[in-house]
Amino acid sequence: MPNNESNFKEKIDKVFKEYFDLDTEVEKLLTNESENSTKLKTTSNFKDLLNGKLKGVNKKKFKELNKVSDDILSGLQHRDLDKIEEKYLLKGRHLRVMDVVEKKKGLSNNSDFKKRRIKSNDVLLRVKGQIGPAALISEDETDLHYYNDLVRIRVDLDIIIPQYLSLYLNSFIGRHFLNKFSKSKSMNYINIGSVKKVPVLTPMLIDQWKIVREYFNMINIQQIEEV
Repeated sequence: MPNNESNFKEKIDKVFKEYFDLDTEVEKLLTNESENSTKLKTTSNFKDLLNGKLKGVNKKKFKELNKVSDDILSGLQHRDLDKIEEKYLLKGRHLRVMDVVEKKKGLSNNSDFKKRRIKSNDVLLRVKGQIGPAALISEDETDLHYYNDLVRIRVDLDIIIPQYLSLYLNSFIGRHFLNKFSKSKSMNYINIGSVKKVPVLTPMLIDQWKIVREYFNMINIQQIEEV
C-alpha cells in the first residue's frame, strides 16, 4: 500500500477511535493485535461486544449494510468486457482509500452498453483478491462501468450518508467486519450475499456528518502543512 494510503487509513481510524471514545485495546481487538482477538472474531454476538464498548454517541446501533442501502450490485462479468472500451472500466486496482486513481477521472463514456454504470455518491468496494478499500465516487467518474471484483453500494440517504459509509468501510471497525465475512480459495473474496450482511455502525445523521467533517478537516490541515 502506498504511504499516502496508509496515512489516510490512520487518519480515518483516529477519527473513529476518538469520536466513539474507543480505547487502544478495542482497536487491537479489531485489528487482530491482541491475544483476545480470537474471542471477538468467533463469538456469535460480536456486535453486542463491540456495542458495549462504544461511547459518546446516543442512539448508535449496528444495521446490516443491506438495511442502509437502496441497492447493492456486483460488477460486470468477463463476458461483457468486449462491449465497452477498457478506459471506461473501473477495476479493483483503480481504487484507493476514498478515491479512484487519477487516470480514470474526466472521461466521457459514450458507450451504448448501459449496464453496471456508476454515479456520483455511489460507494465502490473491492471484494476480490484484496478486501477493500472503499471509494466514494465523484462527478468525475459518473457513467463509468465497474468490473466484478467491485461491488457498488447506493445508500439510503434517509439513514446514512455515502461519505460516512465509505469512511466506515475503510476504518478498522469496517475492515474487521469485512474480513470476518471474507473467504479464501484461490484468492480472498467476499460474495454479494455476505456484503449485504456486513454490520454498519449507524449513528444519527448529524453525528455522521460530524465524523465526515472531522476527517476532511484533518486531511485539509495536512495538505496545508505540506505546501
